[in-house]
Amino acid sequence: MSWCQAIFSEQYAERTGKLVLSRKCQKDILKRNGSAVDAAIAALLCVSLVNAQSMGIGGGGVFTIWDASTGKVETINARETAPMDASEKMFGKDPKKAKPGLFIAVPGELRGYELAHKRHGRLKWKELFEPSIKLAREGFKIDKPLAKAINETSDTILTNAALCEVFCGSHNKTLLKEKDTIRFLKLADTYEKIAEQGPDAFYDGSLTQDILDDIKAAGGIVTREDLKNYKPVLNESAINFTVGNYIFRAPDAPFGGPVLALILNILKGYNISSSSVSTTENKTLTYHRMIEAFRFANVQKGKLGDPLYENIAGIVNNMTSESFADEIRSKINDSFKQNNYGQEDSDGVPDDHGTSHLSVLAEDGSAVAVTSSINN
Repeated sequence: MSWCQAIFSEQYAERTGKLVLSRKCQKDILKRNGSAVDAAIAALLCVSLVNAQSMGIGGGGVFTIWDASTGKVETINARETAPMDASEKMFGKDPKKAKPGLFIAVPGELRGYELAHKRHGRLKWKELFEPSIKLAREGFKIDKPLAKAINETSDTILTNAALCEVFCGSHNKTLLKEKDTIRFLKLADTYEKIAEQGPDAFYDGSLTQDILDDIKAAGGIVTREDLKNYKPVLNESAINFTVGNYIFRAPDAPFGGPVLALILNILKGYNISSSSVSTTENKTLTYHRMIEAFRFANVQKGKLGDPLYENIAGIVNNMTSESFADEIRSKINDSFKQNNYGQEDSDGVPDDHGTSHLSVLAEDGSAVAVTSSINN
């Protein structure tokens, strides 16, 4: 690709046709002299089709944007928020038996795109949607990750007419499988309305009532006011930390920037080099240390969104300091018998809900990293 270098990493994803389709959406925009943000938005809309199990306009995301012309980095928090009527007791005594609609939050994805585009876009808003509208109507071959997700949620799909309309065969109720062609005809219509009318069509316009009706039918409590009042959060000074000769900039809490800083600072103390993976024994030890660094950091991550911890700024400063990383490293046991992570509930393994990430490096040096997700 002469216009940019793109890296896509999606959970469970393999480098298959999905990556080719995403790059094509992005390349189309860059060839029109679009910015890195333009290309990122176009690619996200494309990934929402080919990686529908992991992200979409009903979810939320976070942007980290490097503007080469100013040398500044900013972040945009467009994650979902709880509805105004949400409460601690709304799920009842057994959340597993709660109405599925109660788990629907207020989507932030499109408002995030809108803010990023207003600040850094060059092309018209509707141009960013054109490649994905075309792809949604013409269809594409299902790859392994999407086929796996369809199969794993077969009971839900087969008992939901709206889902089966997309993920089942046209003449019977058999699930689509890998290499079958899938089309998102109604989503193409939705994209087209948003392209022409802007995000307001979703949040307070022609699409809003249909969205609210669907959420209500599932038992959800998102209201028109929730959608109308949603605003992404701009942070013009991203968190930054230094590891060796490199300066990292990332979203601040409650996102993973502080966690990344802690992991890298822990690993920095091991002086990892080519010799660290030169033999099976060295490789095993190195991977063990990496895994433990991730697990210890994951426990600390829980504090970033826990209301029991009021001094979030202090926690972030701690997590990004080398002295705290040294302290954590001293607790890592090289004998492979680690069992204490410094917290009561400390298995260190987060629940797995779909997430997609993409990074764009444009020809002028500007860069965008964005992570987007929806809950299963």
